[in-house]
Amino acid sequence: MKGKPGDFTPLPDALAELHREIALLKASEARQRRELEALQKSEAYYRTITQHASDLTIIVDRTGTIAYVNPSIERILGYRPEELIGRSGFDFIAPADFPRAVYDFGRAILTGRDVLIPNAFHVRHKDGSERALEGVGSNLLAHPVVLGFVMNVRDVSRQKNAEAERNRYRQSLESLVAEHSSELAKVNVQLLAELDERQRMEEALRANEQRFRTLIQKSSDIISILDGEGRFIYNSPAVETTLGYQPESLIGRPFLEFVHPDERERLRGRFAEVLQRTNPGTPSVFRCRKGNGSWRYLEALASNLLSDPAINGIVVTSRDITERKRADEERKQLKVRLQRAQKMESLGTLAGGVAHDLNNILGVLVGYAELVLMELPQGTPAHRRVARILQSSQRAAKIIEDLLTLARRGVESSEVVQLNQVIRDYLKTPEFDKLKSYHPGVAFQTTFAADLKNIKGSPVHLTKTVMNLVSNAAEAITQAGVVEIRTRNHRLDESLPGYDGVQAGEYVVVSVTDNGAGISADDLEKIFEPFYTKKVMGRSGTGLGLAVVWGTVKDHAGYIDVNSTNGLGSTFSLYFPATEEPLQAEQIEIPLDDYRSQGESILVVDDVEEQREMAVSLLTRLGYAVQAVDSGEAALARLKEHPADLLVLDMIMDPGIDGLETYRRVLEIRPDQRAVIVSGFSETERVRKALRLGAGAYVKKPYALDQIGPAIREALQKKKRRPRNSHDKPPGT
Repeated sequence: MKGKPGDFTPLPDALAELHREIALLKASEARQRRELEALQKSEAYYRTITQHASDLTIIVDRTGTIAYVNPSIERILGYRPEELIGRSGFDFIAPADFPRAVYDFGRAILTGRDVLIPNAFHVRHKDGSERALEGVGSNLLAHPVVLGFVMNVRDVSRQKNAEAERNRYRQSLESLVAEHSSELAKVNVQLLAELDERQRMEEALRANEQRFRTLIQKSSDIISILDGEGRFIYNSPAVETTLGYQPESLIGRPFLEFVHPDERERLRGRFAEVLQRTNPGTPSVFRCRKGNGSWRYLEALASNLLSDPAINGIVVTSRDITERKRADEERKQLKVRLQRAQKMESLGTLAGGVAHDLNNILGVLVGYAELVLMELPQGTPAHRRVARILQSSQRAAKIIEDLLTLARRGVESSEVVQLNQVIRDYLKTPEFDKLKSYHPGVAFQTTFAADLKNIKGSPVHLTKTVMNLVSNAAEAITQAGVVEIRTRNHRLDESLPGYDGVQAGEYVVVSVTDNGAGISADDLEKIFEPFYTKKVMGRSGTGLGLAVVWGTVKDHAGYIDVNSTNGLGSTFSLYFPATEEPLQAEQIEIPLDDYRSQGESILVVDDVEEQREMAVSLLTRLGYAVQAVDSGEAALARLKEHPADLLVLDMIMDPGIDGLETYRRVLEIRPDQRAVIVSGFSETERVRKALRLGAGAYVKKPYALDQIGPAIREALQKKKRRPRNSHDKPPGT
């Protein structure tokens, strides 16, 4: 019978309604199960990447308490993650790094979320030892999901095998459908409870998936996944900031396409090794091409996760180390330059001492030879023999000039010079004619800049520099070839730190190029060292040629650029600072009678007996009343009782006070005392100080009459400059 209004709904209709509700719930459950499975897969994907990354990922809150740490912690420091969660990260910092770690963390808390913060510190391993970690961090305290300070760090003290850990999720679904109407309500309640619980598993998975995704996307390292053929299947956003590629543009392309050609075979071999192993090995360093075509150095670690269903690939973590590589190379180059400079300084000290002693000996030979020549009739055999002695002594003095140049004490004059004229004058010398006779198959060509600027320096040393370079170029050509000498002006807009801090400005450049054998890379490092030569013994000089070139260029505040290719030739380019000063008028030779004595007295001060005797003989020949003493102390004692119109004062005397100190003390008792400074070394700072005190001139040993005579005459005739204020007064006045 049909029910009347107000009657209860028949049981079959109620059951049908309940069945429809159950069907709807099951459909909803099935949809949520599909969404849950997709979310679990995505969460597992990013979790597996993070937890299998070779680097260590740590999240701490604003108090430093550890909120998350990936499983790499056990491989790196021996702790299980659950042992660290909730503990302060500062508990594991080594005592020596603790204050800095606290300070750095405080600064990091105040840093914006888009700033990558470098960190490096020592931490305590579970076994009691220490490990050195370094990496970068990001302040994500304000991030709605992460809510922490995220650090990506790497164990740089040693590399160990990473332990893989898999997370297993428990999945179960019980479907209980009661066949009896009395159990339908209970099943309905149970299903609603399970759906509510699943919604809470689901929210947790979504949060974790978002956390791991954020960790990967915010990492400063490039996280890539390769398939078994070495093709990209994933790249983190850091690939764009580091290398300039859109991540999706690399999908399907082989990683070797971006490796430098010189390193592809090595990386191909390393990739084959990774395919055979699951644990990461040692890092690989290689050059990778950027999107703009330039090259960067990367350090990469790879983990084989091809067997992991969540990844099914090889995870590679790469870090840009270009700046570290460049810094290492600069340190190596600086070390080599320092060692070379120390070697040159040591050899220069030795050469300077030898040159000083030889100059004293040659000074006697030159002086007495000149005196004897003045007494012998010209054209006689004796005159010719003594003239030969004088010429040989003067040639020996030129060799000593090389030693002084090596000792960085060789540039004795700084006058305005035109390099074009210096080269032309050399090409007219007997030395150049002899060089051409030794190398008949070599053609010598010149290309001179018509508007070449002037420089300031020593014509003698510049001539010798050109001679050495041209000689070396000819020696490099075994049969027929060409040596070209070029000059040009060059403006340097920026300083060159690689060339001992050469400053920007105008330069005059002289280049000598040959098409000979070239210089090997090993020899190129040694060519400026003294006595390093591959020339013909007995015909090609002393082995000091390029060392003299190096010393001369340095003394002229210039620099040398060498380009050479084995088998194709070499180019030596010398850069000298230009000057706007004009050339000076050529000096006219002064007749002997113009610098004879006018009745003055001279006191010679020299610690070498032979030098004193020779100087007395020369100056007596010029008509001066000459006395001599062997030390600065003896000169002071004599001048107190016996004044002299002029001192010929040796700069270096041993033992006792040197020439500068002697002159200072002389001025205390005789403020108007005139003097001429002589030395076996070239002009030094102490010589210049003596000249500033009032000494009339500086003459380098060995000297002849036409050098010492005019200097003495000029010093005697020059009006003595009296100090104009207290700052100009000699000490003690």
